[in-house]
Amino acid sequence: MKLNMDMVMLPKLVKKLPKKDKKIFHRIFEVEVVVGRLKIPPTLKSFAKERFGSLKAVKKQTIVKVVNKVTFEGAFYNQLRALRTAKKQETQPPTFTEEKCMLCNPKNQTAEDVFGRIESAYTTTAANIAKYDGWHSLIIPRKHNPLKLSLKELLDGFKTAVQWFKRVNREDSRAVFPYLIWNCLWRAGASQNHSHFQVMMSRKPYPKPEYLRLCMERYRETYGSNYLQDLYHIHRVLGLGLTYGGVKVFVYLTPIKEKEVFMFTHNWNRNLPKVIHKVLEAYKSLNVYSFNLSMVFPPAKKVNGWDDFPYIVRIVDRGLLNQNVSDIGAMELYASSIIASNPFNIAERIKGFLASP
Repeated sequence: MKLNMDMVMLPKLVKKLPKKDKKIFHRIFEVEVVVGRLKIPPTLKSFAKERFGSLKAVKKQTIVKVVNKVTFEGAFYNQLRALRTAKKQETQPPTFTEEKCMLCNPKNQTAEDVFGRIESAYTTTAANIAKYDGWHSLIIPRKHNPLKLSLKELLDGFKTAVQWFKRVNREDSRAVFPYLIWNCLWRAGASQNHSHFQVMMSRKPYPKPEYLRLCMERYRETYGSNYLQDLYHIHRVLGLGLTYGGVKVFVYLTPIKEKEVFMFTHNWNRNLPKVIHKVLEAYKSLNVYSFNLSMVFPPAKKVNGWDDFPYIVRIVDRGLLNQNVSDIGAMELYASSIIASNPFNIAERIKGFLASP
């Protein structure tokens, strides 16, 4: 499907789908198109025309509101917002002059777990000194710059995380819910620039993954179908998704924020880290250098209701590093995500990187 389109065309695109696909789309998503109108005083016209390119585009704005009826995630799209006043975008990745931080010397400047550290070829572990949970640690690559991690280093870091999960479960057999996050750079909430992932192991599922599982369960009971498979399918037929090495990848229609990529698989192998690495390379080509990554793992042992739960990864852009305003406000926290980026353009870029060797 040709991707030279924007969100305003989504309703027409859905209308052209085969009947079966259209039915799946409408049981998951609700789309509303609204128009916002305004008057521009003479004193503001020169600014509006310079900033947005057209007074007409400002006077009459089309907003596409997409709601996931299964999970109640929502995204309101107005691509005019991408042209709002902002500092010049970065065209080059940030440089790091401080190469001797605490995480560069983890043995002496970080705490360790009660069972000690796990060492690998490219990473080591450390206990988080201010914990989120009873079991909460860091996976620290030796490479300082998080934007230069190779696939080999990324794969090694994730393998170390899996080893840490297993070690924690041996120490605490009730801790069975593994979780991994990566806050890359300060816009994403990182307190250290040095490459590091955070790993947690809980006795109970974290609320948001548990909420997703319950939504999946209700969907299956209502429609007799797998929610994630249907979600991927509808993104694929719209031109927003593809499968790579058994990993289903798509640019999500109701993202938490800009350029969110959703992926899942039932198999833990090198293909998942490879897809993540390629997505992050695509991000960098879009001047995205700060992001949040979340990886939900299946439980470490059988838990009622969690049968067939896959590995789920979500990655989201956290905005330009040279901006001093937050990308998240009250709407995102309490109402719905406000989105300026075009998911079709993002999908096209990611497909290009996944097609490369």
